[in-house]
Amino acid sequence: MKRISRRGVFAAVGLGAVGVVFLSGCGSFGETSAGVSSGKAGKVTDDYLDPDSLHSVEITVDQSSYQEMITAYTSNQTKNWIEATVTVDGVAHEKAGLKLKGNSSLQGISADSEPQKLPWLVRFDKFVDGANHDGMTRMVIRASSSTSALNEAVALDLLAKTGLASEKAAHISLSVNGSDPVLRLTCQDLDESWVAQNFDVAGLLYKAESTGDYTYRGTDESAYKDVFDQETGKANLTPLIEFLQFINESSDADFQSGLAQRVDVDKMVTYLAFEDVIDNFDDITGPGNNSFLWWAEQANQMTVVAWDHNCAFGLKPGAGQQGQGGGQPPGGGGQGQPPGGGQQPGGGQPPGDGGAPSNGQAPTSQPPGGAGGQQPGGGGSQTKANALVDRFNSLMDGETKVSAERDRLKQELYTSGVAQTILDARAKVLTDQAGSLIEQSAVEADKQTIAAYFTK
Repeated sequence: MKRISRRGVFAAVGLGAVGVVFLSGCGSFGETSAGVSSGKAGKVTDDYLDPDSLHSVEITVDQSSYQEMITAYTSNQTKNWIEATVTVDGVAHEKAGLKLKGNSSLQGISADSEPQKLPWLVRFDKFVDGANHDGMTRMVIRASSSTSALNEAVALDLLAKTGLASEKAAHISLSVNGSDPVLRLTCQDLDESWVAQNFDVAGLLYKAESTGDYTYRGTDESAYKDVFDQETGKANLTPLIEFLQFINESSDADFQSGLAQRVDVDKMVTYLAFEDVIDNFDDITGPGNNSFLWWAEQANQMTVVAWDHNCAFGLKPGAGQQGQGGGQPPGGGGQGQPPGGGQQPGGGQPPGDGGAPSNGQAPTSQPPGGAGGQQPGGGGSQTKANALVDRFNSLMDGETKVSAERDRLKQELYTSGVAQTILDARAKVLTDQAGSLIEQSAVEADKQTIAAYFTK
C-alpha cells in the first residue's frame, strides 16, 4: 500500500512497472488497498460522475501486462482484462479492471498506440467484489470524433430528454502511466446497474455486435456468437432468436398485425427520428450495427436502445484520437460543416436537403454481406440492411411516422431552446475547467457547428 499526495509526482520504479504522474487538485488522501478506495470522492450524481465538473482520472498499469493485452487484441481481437490502479478525483482504487472497449474504434491500434487516447472500459469490481467509486462500478472512456466530444455529450443529454433510455456522461482529464493528460468523454456502461435505472421490469439486455446483423440464423444459439451478446441476466437467447425469426420470416400480414406485440413501436419511431434529428448515420442501420435490444419479460416485448453517438451532428469515421475509429471533420478541424453552411462530411447533402431519407437511414441499404452503400462522408463504410426497420418502413408507412416524429422532436428539443441550454452548459465546463487540455477556440468552433443544427 502506498500513501500518495494529490499534488506532486509519485514514481513507482520496478520490474515490469512504470511511473505515473498524479495531476489532481489540492489536498491529500490516505492509504489504498486492494478494492478499497481512499480519500474524498469527487461529486457523483445518481451513481455517475457529475456532468458539471471536469473530473480527473489517472490509470496505472503494469507495462508488461499492458503490452500483452495489446498483443492479444492485435493478434486475434481478444480483449483481455488487466488489473490497474484507477484514481478518480483523487480517490485511488487498486485492482480495478481495465479492458479495451469497442470494435471499429480500435482500428489501427498497435504497440505504439498511446494508452491515454484509446477507448477503455473501467470496472472497479472486476477483481474485487463490491468495489465501487461512490456507487459507480463501471465507466466507459469513449472513442471520440473530435477533441471536445461535445457532439456526443450533447446527443446523450438530448436523448434523455426524449424519454428514451440514455447514458449519463461526463468529461475527464485522463492520464495513463504518467502521460500528459488529455481530454476525454466518459459514459455509463450498459450493465445491470444501468438497466435498473432505466427499466422498472424484469428482462434481458442484448447488444448487437458490429460483426453481426438482424438476420435469423436458426435456433442454434451458437450461430449467434459474434452477432449478439447478452449483457445482463441469466444466459437466454431464446427471446432474441424468436424475435429475429418473426421480423425476418413472418408473412407481411403477420408482421403488420404482430409487430406492436413484439416491439415498442412508439419508442422505435422516436429512436429513428432522434438519430435523424442529430444527424447520426451510425445507428441501427449503420456500419457499426449500433443498437441494443431490451426484452421485457412479462410483456415479451423488445425495445430498441440507442448506443454510440460519437458521429452525432454530422461527424464521420476516419480520425479522432489515436487508435480510434472516430470521425474526421471536413477539412481536418472542428466538428464539420453545419447544416446548410456547406457540404456534410465527405460532400453529402445537408440533413433534409436530399440526403438521407427522413428516417435517418443512408440512401442505400444492401443485404448483410453485400456490397453495401457509401455512408455519409463518402468513405468505404457500408450500410447494413435491417429487417426490423426495412419492413416497418415498407409495410407500415414507417418513414411517414418517423418524419412526423422528427418534426415533433425538432420543436421539443431545438425550437424550444432546450438543446441550446444543454450545449451551453456542456461547453462551459470545458471553457471554464479544461483550458489546459483544449483551446477555447476549438470548443467554440465545435459549439457553433452543433448549434447550427438547432435552426435548420
